[in-house]
Amino acid sequence: MAKAVQADRERERWMNHIFPGGFPALWCPPITHYREDGSLDVERIEGHLAWMSGWVSGFLVPGSTSDGWEMSEDEEDQWVDLALRVAEEKGLFLWIGVLRGRGDEAAARIRQWMDRLAPGGAEDLMKRRIAGFAVCPPRGPGVTQDRVYDDLRQVAETGAPLCFYQIPQVTQSRVEPETLGRLIEEFGNVLALKDSSGEDRCAASAEVRGHIRLMRGAEGDYLQWWAEAGGIYDGFLLSTANAFGEAYARMFDAWRKGDKEAAQDLSRRLTAVMEKAFGLAQTLGVSNAFAAANKLIDHFYAHGPGAVEISGPRVRGGQQIPTLALEETGKVLREYGLLPERGYWAK
Repeated sequence: MAKAVQADRERERWMNHIFPGGFPALWCPPITHYREDGSLDVERIEGHLAWMSGWVSGFLVPGSTSDGWEMSEDEEDQWVDLALRVAEEKGLFLWIGVLRGRGDEAAARIRQWMDRLAPGGAEDLMKRRIAGFAVCPPRGPGVTQDRVYDDLRQVAETGAPLCFYQIPQVTQSRVEPETLGRLIEEFGNVLALKDSSGEDRCAASAEVRGHIRLMRGAEGDYLQWWAEAGGIYDGFLLSTANAFGEAYARMFDAWRKGDKEAAQDLSRRLTAVMEKAFGLAQTLGVSNAFAAANKLIDHFYAHGPGAVEISGPRVRGGQQIPTLALEETGKVLREYGLLPERGYWAK
């Protein structure tokens, strides 16, 4: 018990140090914009991040929506460096995604990042706007909880601030509430959980809730999950914030001002658009349907109502999303009153 109390105190020191103004409610794993040759479109990425900064308080880079599972270390380095430039300029926060590898490999990658970006430790992290590192359980359908604990323990022993990332749709494994509770009791640098499973078992567990900050990554029915509206999550880390950051900000604001009907209406419309966009993206035959769905929506937020006249965005590998998919996306956005009047990237 004494060790758990000590870990909670250490955790609060970390949280107060990194987030002196409080933990943000809205985070985003940004999509990766590509050039025709498959390289990162740096100008387009920076413009997108800068636009999102009006409503989104922090990013996970590279995340699943960023194609983080498929990137080389050089691409990861490039992505993080450009995200840090925007974060420092706009006063945002950054979780650095360390998504692949065994526990010892993830720990080594974190130490590599710390040596390069924050050799002075906590003070350097704060100066660089780095919230910490997001790490997944080890991959594989047969992974035991003993293995999950051992891998994540090795990561926690780096001493770096951590967000564990639950996404069994990709990893085929999960950290169970009991395992996460054990890690929380032992390590005060375990600060947060992003749960994209849609199962929500960890957030509902007394072993977890109230000890670390909880971010929901699963899409849909947003308002019911938000703590301020009676839910169990402190905030969200959503792929749809790539385009809908302003809409989420309006939803939060409406609820706080007592206009519950407007907040619930926005939540319903956002849910409907995401479901239809994701269904459309699944027909495209791409490796990352969530990234494609958000690229379809972002294309309209970048270029406005006439986005169908602009060449479609590219997925990883350089493949261009076809015009027909853009046309259908435009119809959905118009149907639910979420088609922007002007694009942020309009020239």
